[in-house]
Amino acid sequence: MPKNLWKNRQKKTSQKNRKSGSDRALFQRIYDSRPAMMITSVAIAIVLWFVISIAIYPTTPRTLHHVPLKVEIAGTSAEENGLSVIDYDIKDVTVQIEGKRSKVGNIEADNLTAEAVVENVTSAGTKTLSITVTGNGNEQFNVKSISPSTVNVTFDKIDTYTFEIKPSAPNLTFTDGCVLDEENFACTPSTIDVTGPQKQLDQVKY
Repeated sequence: MPKNLWKNRQKKTSQKNRKSGSDRALFQRIYDSRPAMMITSVAIAIVLWFVISIAIYPTTPRTLHHVPLKVEIAGTSAEENGLSVIDYDIKDVTVQIEGKRSKVGNIEADNLTAEAVVENVTSAGTKTLSITVTGNGNEQFNVKSISPSTVNVTFDKIDTYTFEIKPSAPNLTFTDGCVLDEENFACTPSTIDVTGPQKQLDQVKY
């Protein structure tokens, strides 16, 4: 082989080795720098935490606030006895659910419905009922706790009563010598129909 060709080849090889060595040295300096080590450590820690969490704790809890509460009586004994829901003392609940991380992480309060369990309600009055929570779609979870766990619901029959209308003029004034003939006061119409809960209607006299 000609000497010049051999020298050129050795020169190229030497330059390539120096470049490779320079690249390795640069990479080593970057890796050995404090910020790079910190970033690498954090990334490794996150990956390890994720793997361990999935392996040891495949399920996770999640607490959701302001889950809307409904009181439905369709098809219940309350409806069969002619009762209606007049009022209830809470409108939403706080729910703790548990399930697979990939499932419960996407569940929000609007995806759930809390409902009073209307069972064996056959008479008017205020009843303390338990509460259940279900998903509105295909959510998969277990309910760990519901707060509050009960609701006070007032039931009554809706009826229509007819009441007499009595005239009253408590602020009417008149001059001396005049007489207020209250016996001949009259109202037109003389009666009125009022629809509402029987318990409240029973308190009305006229």
